[in-house]
Amino acid sequence: MAKPFRKLSKGRRRRGVSSVIGTIFFILVVFIVMAIIVTMFNSFYSFTKQDMGIQQMNQQRSETSLSDASFQFGTPALANSGKYFPENSISTSTSASVDTNGPGGGTEYTFERKLFYVSSTGLYWAFYSNGASIVYRTSPDGISWSAATTLTSSVTSISNTAEGYDFSAWVSGSSLYYIATGYDLGDDDFRFNSGTLNAPAAGSIAGTITLNTEVSVATADPVYSFGTIVVSSATTPVAWVSIEEKASATSDALIYLMDCSLTTATQCNTATNWATSTHYTMANDHDYPNELVPLSASGELVLIYDDSQGIFTTADKFETGALDIQTYSGTAWTTTAVTIPTTPDYDLSRASAVAIGSIVYFAGYADTATGDTTGEIYFWALTYPNTVTTPVALVTSAANWDVGVSQNGTSTSVADITIAYGSGSNVYWEFNPSVSTSTPGTGWSTAQTISTSETDVSGLQSTVSGTWGVIWSSGSASPFMLKFAFLANSLSLDQMNVPTVITTSTEDATSYSSENKLFFSEGLWWDFFSDGTNLAYSTSPDGVVWSAETNVGTGGPPAGATAHGYTITAFQSGNSIYLAASYLNGYFGWRQGVFEASGTIAFSSGWNAASLSSGETATGPISIEVDNSENLWVALGVSPSSGNYGIQVYELPSGTGSVTFTNILTSATSTSLVGCIILPPSTGIGAVLVWGTNSVTGAVSIQTSSGSTFGTAVSPANDYALGSSDAEIVNNIVYFAGLASTSTGASVGSLDFWDFSVGASATSTPILINSATEPWQAGLIPGPTAGSLVLFDAYYSTLAYYTSSNYGATWSSNATLTTLSPIITGLATSSEGTFAVSWTSGNIANYNVQFAAIPSISLASSSSFPVNAISLYVYNSATGVLAAHFDTIASASGVLGSFNYWINEGTTVTIPLSIFSWTTSTSYVITVDTSNGVLVSNSVTSAS
Repeated sequence: MAKPFRKLSKGRRRRGVSSVIGTIFFILVVFIVMAIIVTMFNSFYSFTKQDMGIQQMNQQRSETSLSDASFQFGTPALANSGKYFPENSISTSTSASVDTNGPGGGTEYTFERKLFYVSSTGLYWAFYSNGASIVYRTSPDGISWSAATTLTSSVTSISNTAEGYDFSAWVSGSSLYYIATGYDLGDDDFRFNSGTLNAPAAGSIAGTITLNTEVSVATADPVYSFGTIVVSSATTPVAWVSIEEKASATSDALIYLMDCSLTTATQCNTATNWATSTHYTMANDHDYPNELVPLSASGELVLIYDDSQGIFTTADKFETGALDIQTYSGTAWTTTAVTIPTTPDYDLSRASAVAIGSIVYFAGYADTATGDTTGEIYFWALTYPNTVTTPVALVTSAANWDVGVSQNGTSTSVADITIAYGSGSNVYWEFNPSVSTSTPGTGWSTAQTISTSETDVSGLQSTVSGTWGVIWSSGSASPFMLKFAFLANSLSLDQMNVPTVITTSTEDATSYSSENKLFFSEGLWWDFFSDGTNLAYSTSPDGVVWSAETNVGTGGPPAGATAHGYTITAFQSGNSIYLAASYLNGYFGWRQGVFEASGTIAFSSGWNAASLSSGETATGPISIEVDNSENLWVALGVSPSSGNYGIQVYELPSGTGSVTFTNILTSATSTSLVGCIILPPSTGIGAVLVWGTNSVTGAVSIQTSSGSTFGTAVSPANDYALGSSDAEIVNNIVYFAGLASTSTGASVGSLDFWDFSVGASATSTPILINSATEPWQAGLIPGPTAGSLVLFDAYYSTLAYYTSSNYGATWSSNATLTTLSPIITGLATSSEGTFAVSWTSGNIANYNVQFAAIPSISLASSSSFPVNAISLYVYNSATGVLAAHFDTIASASGVLGSFNYWINEGTTVTIPLSIFSWTTSTSYVITVDTSNGVLVSNSVTSAS
């Protein structure tokens, strides 16, 4: 009976397992079916959502209405920079005079180096002989030069005269190295020294040199003349000297090479640290010329020398001959010379060379026959160590040309070459943006004139690299004129020259930055200034060509009073202009007019005079605004008959029909001049007043008025120099930028930014824009783009700008406009919607009022939703070349700057752009791309 039971139990167990498996299978099927249903539902939902998105995008595309309302190209002089060189675009310093003393050889010879631009100091440095000593002068712009400072008096020839050709210099970074010697067997040594080039003190253009101790280095034979000093770029920099020497007057000339490792700043100021590297014996070496050229690799050098003239005689001093080269690998010199193709022959004393990467570029006076005293200008390139291109004649007219060759910019790989050459009464230049070593004669510009009114040009010197400049001696008898010129269009963007509006006799022509003097209306720029006697304005359609000045009218400052820029200010409302002038003798004036396309202002009346409170004298500066109810407000600094300086604010209520102003506020709080900025509230009526100590830092106060009284003063944490600062108001928020300091009475400090909401009890925490301690000046411009601000800043000779797209919370890095305007004062920024600045340039009379504008585009949207503009293209229709591309990815290849802006429905925004190259009177196609794929294009013609 047991077995049937066990079988029955076993059978039951089988049926239980099948039931479990069946149940699991059923559940699995149900799960799969549900998953399929869910997947199908999700897929259908996703498809529906994507379809809705596509429909919405298509609808947005069809409904997007964005237009290019206007396009501002900016200042052509700034745009035509870098590698862009239109014909006849030279801008020189009109051959500024550096000195009138010294011998005709004050800057001889061309293959030596005596002119440098040192960016760390912001100065040109010119070294030359004044007939008694080697001296130097410095200049921030090539126009105004410092007084001469003696570098060394140890250089005398056998005639006891210091000559320019007894001296050669080299600059590496801010370090100076020079050699000097007597001439004509006068010495059996040379003098060496080194030092550091320093920027000028505040308000000065005179750079200084911290010199080490000059040392005399012995040579094997008496020095007859010498070539050059250079510093090679080896791991440890090495100073190299090439000298020409003779044992006697009838001996053959020898080239003597010496070197010294610059392990420390003063290593080579000890004579025993100079080693005799090579003593070349060249039995028929020509007098004077030999040039060392350092390559930008690991200490390689190229030595170029004349080897054809035999024993020197006076007659063959400037005759042509064959050139040889030998090279240094970083460890040893070659022993076999490579001869430059013998046709033509060269006078190396009138030639020069520069290295870019592993290529040496040479230009010089030459001729097809040995011994000629007049010739053409030839150019060739040497690829290290010994590959020489066929020489090409760049100038075919025969003369005694001095030729200087320079590299533009600081690239170590781009062949970007300018040559200058002069003879007799003429000085010229030519440029090649991309020299080809296979066809070196192609790509050169036509000759451009620097000067045709010289006398016996000699000793022409050009800068080695970077900012291009040229110096030469002019004259056939003492006193000789030492002259200088620079080429704006061969400079990098941060060295560009800028248009001059007018020349004036006052350095305060556009002061202060807190006042408004620059506007755009009726297709014209309007720049207000003082010419030293009159308060006037000039107009321009393009920022380059400016009209003659127009006096702002009679009834201004009384006869005999000096007119300063800070005695006038203006306020723009549409095409209406309101002027206010401080008369400095107990009253101020105001008048209103309308900008006209003819470049004139249609004034409604003459100057209206308003008397100050009893005993007060207007001291300037002055500020004017018109609020939303057309009430006219004027604020100005005053000086009472006794006591402290102060601020007075006057209001002329709209529609009163009277010119009587009512004084709303009188503040007497400072023992020094007080400045003010008065701003109209964005909504409502009244005035927002910012005031404080003017020329140096002091406490700044903000007070607001909606009627006849001003509220409690609010002040930021730091002290500010109000005359060097600027403020604007947008949506009842005041934005302020300027020179800041934690101490009172400072003339230098940092560049800070802060804002203040009208009605608030405190300002925002200041944002540090630039921490460098400088005499900053600031000019602020609000843009219609939500959050858009542009800030111009200046110190000494440098002018730059920053942009912000979030109302100053963050700022772009600074973009330099120019470093060639000496001692910039009185930044005057343009009105809302344009991005330009005017200023006074100079440290001695006469002064220049100058102008620069950055490009911008205005986009208008009539869409029912915000539109995201993500890229912009500027296409030159004439050349078929893309002139500029701006994009959301600013670092992408070919992109000049960032472009990512939202344009809200029914609004117009103006967007500042980076400077780009453009040609005048040319048709361009401007294209804007949006995030939803809509392209907006418009054809515009650039300014003439």
